[in-house]
Amino acid sequence: MCRTQRNKQKNVAARRVNAIEENCENSETIYIGELKSVNELDMKETNCVWYEKIYVNKNPVMFKLDTGYQVNVIPKSELLKWEEKPAVRKCKTDVLDYSDNRVPVLGLEACRELGLIQRLNMIYKSPIETPELILKEFADVFTGTGRLNRIVKIKLKENSVPHVAAPRKVPLAIHNKVKEELNNMVEAGIISKVQEPTEWVSNMVIIDSPKKLRICLDSRPLNEAIQRPHYPIPTADALVTKLQGGKVFTVLDTKNGLWQLPLDEES
Repeated sequence: MCRTQRNKQKNVAARRVNAIEENCENSETIYIGELKSVNELDMKETNCVWYEKIYVNKNPVMFKLDTGYQVNVIPKSELLKWEEKPAVRKCKTDVLDYSDNRVPVLGLEACRELGLIQRLNMIYKSPIETPELILKEFADVFTGTGRLNRIVKIKLKENSVPHVAAPRKVPLAIHNKVKEELNNMVEAGIISKVQEPTEWVSNMVIIDSPKKLRICLDSRPLNEAIQRPHYPIPTADALVTKLQGGKVFTVLDTKNGLWQLPLDEES
């Protein structure tokens, strides 16, 4: 931060000024300090000033972070506390301080190189998270049909007898709605058309509710022939133990859960 000697004397006489920033690349004098209001900043010193502990020659130094400084400053009183006193050389550039600063200070360049600050070109206010905003931000999770990253294979018991169920009649009033829903399931890759005879045929069950028409499958004969894998279901106490230390809890319900299990070709 630079200023001519004439303007410096004029501002010091008018008010207490610790630093005024101007572009003065050719000057050999650097002024350090900060603009502050004695009535305001002194009462908010803890909230307005940032400090960071930095080790210098294995000595912990609590630096004040000030992006208004062009240089880094360590007071002589701080150096005298060190067991190994560093060699102090005279600087070719004059450094003038208008303030009563007696604390170590890290300037702009050092703060940036140490990753203590980051330049932002915008001001962003985080909105309050509402269900609507969450649905919009993660639309890919809440739209369409999910898919597990593994293929499910249905194993039948030995000597199981195939079963072919007679098709149930579809009421004429909902015939078009059923056909439309079946076409949607084919386009979504949930089911595929079978035009040749098969050993297993299950009944189609239609649930026509005011909100939506659902197509289900009555696969009770098939379920009896399936060789079930054995998996121990955890108890409520075991699940609660795993939640220990958690801070955020939620309940999720998968949409069309069985549709998210891809089957192999044989199944």
